[in-house]
Amino acid sequence: RYGGSLVTSVGPFAITGGRLVGSVLTLQFSGGGTAGVFTGTLASGGFGGTFTAGSDSGSFSLQRKTKPPPIVPTLDVSSLEWQDDLAYLARELPSLHPNPYRFVSPLAFDAEITSVAQKLPRENGDQAYFDLDRIANSIGDAHTYIELPPDDADLPIDVQRFGNEYRVTDAATSDVGAVGAQVLAVDGVPVSAVRQRLLSLTPSPETAWLRESRVDGFMTIGMVLHGAGVTSSRGEATFALQRHGAKPFTIVVQAIAADHNVRYVHAWRKPPLYASLPSSGFWFVLLAADHTVYCRFESYRHLAQNALALLQFIREVQPSKLVIDMRGNGGGSYTDGLNDLILPIAAMPNINRTGHLFVLVDQDTFSAAMANAAQFRYDTHALLVGQVIGERPNSYQEPRQFTLPNTGLIVRYSTRFYAFAPSGPNEVIPDHIASPTWRQFAEGKDPALAWTLDWH
Repeated sequence: RYGGSLVTSVGPFAITGGRLVGSVLTLQFSGGGTAGVFTGTLASGGFGGTFTAGSDSGSFSLQRKTKPPPIVPTLDVSSLEWQDDLAYLARELPSLHPNPYRFVSPLAFDAEITSVAQKLPRENGDQAYFDLDRIANSIGDAHTYIELPPDDADLPIDVQRFGNEYRVTDAATSDVGAVGAQVLAVDGVPVSAVRQRLLSLTPSPETAWLRESRVDGFMTIGMVLHGAGVTSSRGEATFALQRHGAKPFTIVVQAIAADHNVRYVHAWRKPPLYASLPSSGFWFVLLAADHTVYCRFESYRHLAQNALALLQFIREVQPSKLVIDMRGNGGGSYTDGLNDLILPIAAMPNINRTGHLFVLVDQDTFSAAMANAAQFRYDTHALLVGQVIGERPNSYQEPRQFTLPNTGLIVRYSTRFYAFAPSGPNEVIPDHIASPTWRQFAEGKDPALAWTLDWH
């Protein structure tokens, strides 16, 4: 595999592929509508040769300034190496992000760097990661953060917020007694205080819905809880739980390895339609009783061929309604979504009418999926139903990444400002808000889908 980015005075270029024959390395790159090739010789101190990029060409010479980062990111490095990575982050992130000081002043950013540098000699790896990621999140957009390493001490339990309380929605079979219970505390820290600590790893200028969703995920990651000072070790956490009208009880949840398969027990009595089939990224079915085609759109993988199959199915069955469920879609290429799905649907007069086309969204409809949901609103007669989308439509997006030299941690950063909401508030607010209560969730009910099917 060949990856990385070339950062130049005219913008970043992503490495898209390569080939190594002996010591001769060829790398393909692209960016800003330009594609090019490096061809050169690898030596112990660097890489040099010739390049072509469009009509331009010339020679290049790269010299190694730091040791190669570890192939697998690690938090097990010395204090001096953490200091080096912090300095690298402080230098590179503001230089690569197109508007790093939109939400944090240069003075405040530098002050936080100094504060963390003073703390690092006393911190373990989880605490160091927590502080560096907190700095990255201060830039203020949802695409700028430090990725978790593969060994993040995942806890085999899922927690989700309903109103002002947290509930266990899934757990490993060994902890089946926890499913459905309310979370009171983690290692003795009240859940409200845990939430407050974890919010610092979220971008505050984004919506509250995105931030709360990310906190839900962090609640069951051992390294994050340890880094936040909630737990005394990354390997386990004690959850204080309570069922309605019963006495509180505790369970100790042990972290699992990244490659460990776990069988989960879910809280719902019967899975709702969106969870009724194993996730394949994109599937659809005719709900005959409602004369409605329901399409679960979770992934952009193979979207062109999947969209063609959906469009053909719609032509065959001639439904009265089409429901595109984009909840939990983490994104892909918004241009593919526009060209392969939205515009063809817009050209279907029997479907592209108010009350016949619906798009289901939630706080985890992210990145390209958020953009396409906004485009459904502005380019079709679709009604959006569900929860407010977490990411702001007018914001910095189009992420690239670089690697910290010692830990190998991947730093994501935005490169371009997009405006997907040409008018109104800087939020994608559904035409009808339908957020499940805990009781509805536990019963497997889907109020968003139910509203679309009942619409007349």
